[in-house]
Amino acid sequence: MNRRKRIRKISLLTAVLVVFSLFALTGTLKAKRLEREKRAEIQQSICELDEYASSIDSTLSKGIYATTPPMILSLSTELWRLSSGAKIMLSQIPNDSIDMSRTNKFLTQTGELMMSLNRRAANGEQLSEKDVSSLVSLLKYAKAFHASTSALRDGAFDGTVELIKQAGNITSNSKVEATPLSSSLENTEKAITDFPSLIYDGPFSDHIEKKTAAFLNGKEEISRSEAKKKCAEYLSVKEEDITFSAMEDGKTEAYVFTTDKITCAVTKKGGYLSYILSGEYAGEDKIEYDEARDRATEYLEKIGYKNMKATYHSENDGICTINFAFEENGVRCYPDLIKVSVSLSDGKIISVDARNYLLSHRNRNLKNENFSVFAEAEKKVSPLLHVKDSRLAVIPTPSEDEKLCAEFHCSDDNGQEVLVYINAETLNEEEILLLMYSDNGVLTK
Repeated sequence: MNRRKRIRKISLLTAVLVVFSLFALTGTLKAKRLEREKRAEIQQSICELDEYASSIDSTLSKGIYATTPPMILSLSTELWRLSSGAKIMLSQIPNDSIDMSRTNKFLTQTGELMMSLNRRAANGEQLSEKDVSSLVSLLKYAKAFHASTSALRDGAFDGTVELIKQAGNITSNSKVEATPLSSSLENTEKAITDFPSLIYDGPFSDHIEKKTAAFLNGKEEISRSEAKKKCAEYLSVKEEDITFSAMEDGKTEAYVFTTDKITCAVTKKGGYLSYILSGEYAGEDKIEYDEARDRATEYLEKIGYKNMKATYHSENDGICTINFAFEENGVRCYPDLIKVSVSLSDGKIISVDARNYLLSHRNRNLKNENFSVFAEAEKKVSPLLHVKDSRLAVIPTPSEDEKLCAEFHCSDDNGQEVLVYINAETLNEEEILLLMYSDNGVLTK
């Protein structure tokens, strides 16, 4: 009997050990699977970043030889898309709070410079030697940036770059000690060392960066912990789910935080939302523009951006991007612009860019009076156009000045809608924009 009891005990202990071993094995396999999935996501982001860098290099090379407006338009539009895509991919790569401000500045100014040259070419201006020199300088840094992303991509697949700390090298039997991912990103940032100041008529131009942000003047600075609390409110998440990423310099100096695939910047002065960038993709369209607009308006109101009126919008890949302009006493202030992107699948706020608002918004003491200027200004509108309605509006100029204008919403005999802006003081035409309607929204050209 004693022998039978011993056998049963041994059998029971063996069964328990087998069960625990199976649980441990299952947990290990699950952890390994999650690790592989995370590594694959990082590798994918690095691959796409390198592809964008390669395309920026080749497109800038072509830009040096472009002389006609159609070609400059084509290249500038492509560079804007590429630089925006590269910034999104860069934000999705874990960086252990490495400051990537120079890289982001390079990518931003690459797109902005070409758009500036496009505007000038559209006005009949030829590219000057200084313009070409700026492009050559950009190309130099684009090649250095591409070389660094290519090295990062190679290391991400051959095991020489450690993508996940706890997992060690990608290739377990690699005899080469892996370099931390953060160190490789630092090398990418160093490739943009001594990036030159570029002067052009874009909202991120260096000569504009030296000006102060009108809305933030006089606002008290907040601490990083206070900014983290604000960020949690803006993203509707818990504070513990947010990680501090970096400090962003410039006139809208901000604390930058990350959570999942979202990057959020909160201004150091006042703790206002500067921007939200998300790598999320929208699903099938389930809501209409009106609901997307209402949700965006409600969100801006909730976070403190009041009196914002939706103007024009576009819809692409299930995401509706809406331009909001501030209104003061019925006068529309286009420099105070906030862009909000909303998922048409569930109405979720995907991204926000309030930097133009932070730079420009102030109390202008505007009054929407019945100025006699409207009667005089309307005489300046082309006889080929029929005025449908009008309003007073403040518009930005390429040099970042502002002009108070009479805005006339017109149409011609063929149904083409046009916005004509007549300077309220000089009665000169300041701007003419074509309204473009499509299934994807309403934009100006």
